[in-house]
Amino acid sequence: MTIKGKAYIAGIYEHPTRHAPDKSTAQLHAEVAKGVIEDAGLTKADIDAYFCAGDAPGGVMPMADYLGLDMKKLRHLDSTDTGGCSYLIHLGHAAQAIAAGKCSIALITLAGKPRTGPLPPRASGAEADFETAYGQTTHNVYGMCAMRHMHDYGTTSEQLAWIKVAASHHAQYNPHAFLKEVVTVEDVINSPLISDLVFKGDISGIKELMKKSRELGMQTFDQSLFGLYESGLISYEDALRNADSLNDLRLEIKLHGKEAKGRNVFSGIGNLDIVPTTEVGRP
Repeated sequence: MTIKGKAYIAGIYEHPTRHAPDKSTAQLHAEVAKGVIEDAGLTKADIDAYFCAGDAPGGVMPMADYLGLDMKKLRHLDSTDTGGCSYLIHLGHAAQAIAAGKCSIALITLAGKPRTGPLPPRASGAEADFETAYGQTTHNVYGMCAMRHMHDYGTTSEQLAWIKVAASHHAQYNPHAFLKEVVTVEDVINSPLISDLVFKGDISGIKELMKKSRELGMQTFDQSLFGLYESGLISYEDALRNADSLNDLRLEIKLHGKEAKGRNVFSGIGNLDIVPTTEVGRP
């Protein structure tokens, strides 16, 4: 039996946002749903099947309700969760469901905030007690998967580097791509790794790398304080009082803060000791 010609993709939508600290994951799902429904020329009332992975807030039923779908009309729901490829499987499941007459118009949504913080809680597995306590992020989880693959199959760093190289070429055709610079295998291999710097004990090198890698989800403590100050969550004085490098943070606020103009950058620090720093090779 073939389902060829029995189901079609009527609409697609890619959210333009790559960093959304002001939006919830559920809101991103809703905005994606709105975009794809409009692209297909349909309305919410036309949807009779909904697909999302188990990492969607609350699961498939609460998400369908949050999206405002007609719960009485929905005839088919699917929350298959196989990690990053869940939505490819959803596409196949939706086509099969339509071909089998279980539904007519299926909506699939994907949304996440990997650049904003730790991964959302997932269903507990045998490994949960050994991993959850360490606060997995997208980066270290994929790093551990890559190391296991290298251990089991002999995969090399050069082979894995081709993933980044291919992605950088694909980005040239996506106006919303976050990292558009084309890279080579040599570029990837020669990029410093946090683990290498830790092994070498190069703490200052780690901080410098983190400063330059915000697009990868990393930030220093002072960058976090700067963000909190800019958001109005902490005061100028509290930001400086807790800074790892008072002078660097004060300069960052002075040069790049939204209220930089006209501010006395020395206000509120009367009780703080400013410790001069010295650089290697300089008096």
